[in-house]
Amino acid sequence: MPTPADHAELLRRADYPVPTGATLTDAERQTVGRFGYWMQGLTAGTITPATTEQDHFVLAARGMEDPTTPFEIAWEKVRLSAAVPAAPTTLTATARQLDETRATAIALRQSDLSRRLDILAKVQPEIDALDAAMSGQLKPLEAEMARLEALLKEGVRAAGRTFFYKGIRVTYARARITFDNKGLQAYALRNPEVNEFRKVGQPIVSLRYVAADAPPPQRNDEADADADPEQ
Repeated sequence: MPTPADHAELLRRADYPVPTGATLTDAERQTVGRFGYWMQGLTAGTITPATTEQDHFVLAARGMEDPTTPFEIAWEKVRLSAAVPAAPTTLTATARQLDETRATAIALRQSDLSRRLDILAKVQPEIDALDAAMSGQLKPLEAEMARLEALLKEGVRAAGRTFFYKGIRVTYARARITFDNKGLQAYALRNPEVNEFRKVGQPIVSLRYVAADAPPPQRNDEADADADPEQ
């Protein structure tokens, strides 16, 4: 199969600037340096894949398939190094301040909880007796509420409209229409004109607290934050 002209144009370009932060082997560095512009063109969609292998390369480059070939593995390392730029050194200082503030708040909460437990211990027998008395009365009512709620939901689903009565609102929403994202991306590889309707949202950042001695993630972002990007 002859090489498409737009592919050939990028394949003639060598000396792709390999990111200094990419952990590539010598062979992978040579591959990216020689074919980087071509791989970048496939990933960005400026050239259309001409073979099934190139289709898979694009899916892997976009994080939709696991990289398996030497080209895919080398480009994945480049992609990760570009997708996670070196973070400002202030991240560690901010995280340290957050950790110290959180430790103070936890200690305060524990002290407050201890005092509350001392107070509750004095009235706990009365609370237990009240719970036992109320449980027998509430359980049948809660069971009846659950039955009636299910009937209302089923009725609104059959009627196809929202229903409101005093403080009770049963909302009807039409069934959602979704698409197989992976299949649609694969279709877009062969029909790039559909990318005109593609929208990319903002990155999502989440924060959670783990045990201080928990193993670090595979990529040590704190080390990246403190590292000299020129090294």
